[in-house]
Amino acid sequence: SKPYDFFINRYMQAYIDQAVGFIDCVKHNKTTAVTANDGVQAILIARAAQMSFEKNRPVKLSEVSVT
Repeated sequence: SKPYDFFINRYMQAYIDQAVGFIDCVKHNKTTAVTANDGVQAILIARAAQMSFEKNRPVKLSEVSVT
């Protein structure tokens, strides 16, 4: 349980700030700081990292896809 507690305690304020910022954008019809494309890029990075681990070599983002 220690890693869970550590993670939650360390990043709790970041999650709160993120939620408050998102709610503010919705309430005031503003653009969010993070876009869907940011999420897609995070998926690509995660898939490239996994492939790099599995193949034991560097992997370019152009080698992976979100599908």
